[in-house]
Amino acid sequence: MFLNFDDGKHWVDLYRSRCEGDVSPVQMRICTKFKPDGRTIPTDVPHYSRYAMSFLLKLVLAKAAMLLHR
Repeated sequence: MFLNFDDGKHWVDLYRSRCEGDVSPVQMRICTKFKPDGRTIPTDVPHYSRYAMSFLLKLVLAKAAMLLHR
């Protein structure tokens, strides 16, 4: 496995269906403006055409925790 963080992100993109065992439920869908034409977005969770503020807040808090080594 190769992980590359050269783009500045501190997270790794993955497909939920590729995970085995108990996985957390989907909480939101982001960047849905890039969906293929003709596809509909399920309405089971909130979806955002860009990054949601709650998502960005979680990322900032996670980065702060990493910087504080927690």
